Amino acid sequence: MLKLNLKSEPEWIDLPRGVRLKVLPYSTMVALAARDDVRMRQAAKSGVSHVELSFVSGVAVARAAIIAWEGVGDANGDPVDANPDTIAQLMNAPDMYDAFFLTYLVPALVLDDEKNGSAPSQNGTTAAARTTAYRAPRSAKAAKKLPTRR
Repeated sequence: MLKLNLKSEPEWIDLPRGVRLKVLPYSTMVALAARDDVRMRQAAKSGVSHVELSFVSGVAVARAAIIAWEGVGDANGDPVDANPDTIAQLMNAPDMYDAFFLTYLVPALVLDDEKNGSAPSQNGTTAAARTTAYRAPRSAKAAKKLPTRR
């Protein structure tokens, strides 16, 4: 069963080192914006590795989802605005990327995983389900009894 516990308003999530991100709820729009970002960057480069593509995908989701932040500054400690370039710089810090992934993406992926299950029949039985295993053509031979130890 798909549990619709989707948020409709942006929310704040906490990351390490006092960073807080205001993010849009993970939705089809965020996913599509991230895919489009990845496709554009992939088209600009050839020979992208699997690891690089995973990272680029995560940064693309961050760019699509993060609308504001607190606790992020430049080299002098002056606050900087969240924009595509600064978001990419933030995601370059391994602890920030990992925390964003675990806090924002994993819950969305768990929800996405729930969609892939099979729903029960309307009457609650599996009677409507298609048979996937048929009876064996003949009975199997019984296993030989082993001598018992005394």
